[in-house]
Amino acid sequence: MKFRKLFTAVLLSLTVLIPLPAENAAAFSVSDDISFNEIMAADTDSAKREAGDILRQKMAERADELELEIIPDAVKEKKDVNDIINFALEETGIGTEGDYIRWSLSSYQYEAKTDRYRRKVIIHFSFTYNSSAEQEQIVTEKLSEVYAQLDLNNISDLDKISRIYEYITSNVRYPDVPDENNRTLFSAYGALINREAVCQGYALLLYRMLTDCGLQCRVVPGNTDLENHAWNIVRIGEAFYYLDPTWDTGRSKSNYLFYLRGTSDFDSYSQQNHYTSLWEHEESPVYSPFDSGEFYIDNPVSLTAYSRRKIFRLGDLNADGKIDSSDATIVLSSYASVSVGKLSGLNEGQLFAADTDGDGAVSSADATNILSYYSYQSTGGNKAFDQYLKTR
Repeated sequence: MKFRKLFTAVLLSLTVLIPLPAENAAAFSVSDDISFNEIMAADTDSAKREAGDILRQKMAERADELELEIIPDAVKEKKDVNDIINFALEETGIGTEGDYIRWSLSSYQYEAKTDRYRRKVIIHFSFTYNSSAEQEQIVTEKLSEVYAQLDLNNISDLDKISRIYEYITSNVRYPDVPDENNRTLFSAYGALINREAVCQGYALLLYRMLTDCGLQCRVVPGNTDLENHAWNIVRIGEAFYYLDPTWDTGRSKSNYLFYLRGTSDFDSYSQQNHYTSLWEHEESPVYSPFDSGEFYIDNPVSLTAYSRRKIFRLGDLNADGKIDSSDATIVLSSYASVSVGKLSGLNEGQLFAADTDGDGAVSSADATNILSYYSYQSTGGNKAFDQYLKTR
């Protein structure tokens, strides 16, 4: 079956700083139809953060236009406006913010003007979305019913993920011939209310539902061997796992192919492959989190699919049946992440396999044990790893 994935192109205009002559500055007025917001913070970083908070709120409300008045030192170049947009799109743990706003945008543009008389910069934003404020209210009301139906209280995170994923893959369909002009196909509204969406709508609904339920989830843009695509990652314990509700649609729960997969087995049962990459307009700050190595450092994906069974043995973190330098590399990478306050990226089985000294933590000492055993084996040693450790 051919999967035709559509996506939204987010348009970005150049920031134009236009100094107004002092004699004309007072004539610079704001339309009554536009939300006008004065940023009160006097220092640069606080002003950008406050502007981002207001921008986030207005986009969540699906404001078509707004203007921000801010100190000139905070907006001297295009990067400064991008910083404000990045603040606005930060993950907050609220289902209607973060990636939900990011991937609900159909287009946006902005222009900045300097009012020399008032010593302020006024940034005018305009937006179009794949769903309206009214449609989002309908989504919120419908989700209240669905959450009650799924009985998500007092159950584990894993069970929440399972019930939500099953609901989406059983109730949403991919259109036979997607109409790119039908923007609701790219929205959670299309997936939930119309029960029809392309991959972006699927991923947005899954993000909204999992985030509403207190889980850490992201929408991941990328492509397959044929076209652009979108899917999700969700956190369980110290690692994230891949989910692709679009490609699991119509499958029974016992036959999912793309549910809670890791980097080594996401495409094990597929004729097509998932590739994390940017879509069009890469220069836009909308895409900036995915345009750096930081994304998967902050959101490390497990090497293997989630499993309640312990498939790992002590020292063998990649479950290849060998204990060697590659396992030590995984331990050191994990230790480096934990040392700077980030997730280890290891699943439960790997955490067990990594703790070679049994102190309950993953450290460089564990990697040393693995490398020592690897050297021992290379010179003909034949003791099992646990037996070898007792002699150290």
